[in-house]
Amino acid sequence: MRGASSVVLAAATIAFRSRVEFTTKAGVVVRYLAVPCLTAWLFLAFASGGMDRAPTSRDALCAGLATAALASSTALTELMSVDRFEGVTAFIVTASRGRLLGWLGRAGFVSATGAVTGLVGTTASLVVTAGAGAVFSPTDLLAIPLGSLSSVGVGLTVGAIGLVQRDSLLLSNLVQRGLPIVCGVVAPLGGLVSGGDAVAGLFPLGLLVQSTRQESFWNPHDLTTLLVCSMVWIVVGLLLRVSLERHARRRGTSELLTAG
Repeated sequence: MRGASSVVLAAATIAFRSRVEFTTKAGVVVRYLAVPCLTAWLFLAFASGGMDRAPTSRDALCAGLATAALASSTALTELMSVDRFEGVTAFIVTASRGRLLGWLGRAGFVSATGAVTGLVGTTASLVVTAGAGAVFSPTDLLAIPLGSLSSVGVGLTVGAIGLVQRDSLLLSNLVQRGLPIVCGVVAPLGGLVSGGDAVAGLFPLGLLVQSTRQESFWNPHDLTTLLVCSMVWIVVGLLLRVSLERHARRRGTSELLTAG
């Protein structure tokens, strides 16, 4: 047990040290304070029609969920990209054991950073909505870490596809911009496109946003659906990771040991 925990901790530490923002205090402030506040406020402004109406606590929570989900999925994608070009992937691929534990440590780290980012964004949104008289339950904050953790599979899938792309972050950037719209963070997609709510339900963030707007987040059926959706994304991500990793090595395009 101690050996397993040490592998998980070591993997999380490596993931921590590979993040550029942790090299300076200014980087931490920008990444985990300024960015989530501005992102959440942007979502909140769009959701309230440019502040034409008073934003609600539901809007604030949706903004926080989106901030957390995007932070965790993007962080994992960026981590996989850095691994590819700084040689870490080579050691992961050739490791004789502990690969699963290593990924648990890395996924746990990005989930934690996503949760922190989401909580900061939610707090920033609530500062605005509190002035508008919105009612908020402290238990709603429990949804933020779940939003971060449930989006790890999306980041894993996008990062796996990046293994065979010259620009490994191209798809990640597109997902980061498009996911809040598709998942109905700003407004329910069903009001814009026929069948939009069904499309949003394909993503963990979309399910969370729908449950939040309907105030049925802790409904057992909704939680079970979220769990199944999250696990499907994780399985798809793992399968793509293994298959595309092998494809990249056969084609000589994995650039496993390329520096910079």
